[in-house]
Amino acid sequence: PALAAAAEQEFTVTNSQCHADSVVLVAVASGPSDAEHVFAFVSSIAEGSFTLVISNLATTNQADGAMAINFAIL
Repeated sequence: PALAAAAEQEFTVTNSQCHADSVVLVAVASGPSDAEHVFAFVSSIAEGSFTLVISNLATTNQADGAMAINFAIL
């Protein structure tokens, strides 16, 4: 689905390697052609999961298909 202009989408990533005191790094790997306006960040970390937010800072919709997000859990 498209990510509307100035919108955010939040979802939970479940991973058994994630702990409440982990550090999670995320980056947009591919997807939108206007990638310089799309950011990914972690909003919360819990035992077994973390919450990821994708934010579209552009003034246009991002409708280029699937977006790949890389992450590392430290």
